[in-house]
Amino acid sequence: MPDVQKAVSDVQSMLASELVKLKFVSCEKKPDAQVLANELAAMTGAAVAECIGNECLLYRPPRDGQARKYAI
Repeated sequence: MPDVQKAVSDVQSMLASELVKLKFVSCEKKPDAQVLANELAAMTGAAVAECIGNECLLYRPPRDGQARKYAI
């Protein structure tokens, strides 16, 4: 469980930049990476933007008062 808490903490600090690309080295199949990405997103208040193979992209909009870094 400490590894999960450390991962959540690391992802939360990285999500200050809105977009975070994650690579799940312990996953070989997309469904496994998708499940882990969904769990991590739920724990950090982010959303899964996409998963390709064992790499996933998380997105969390900026907090109130912060400027957006990306505009689509």
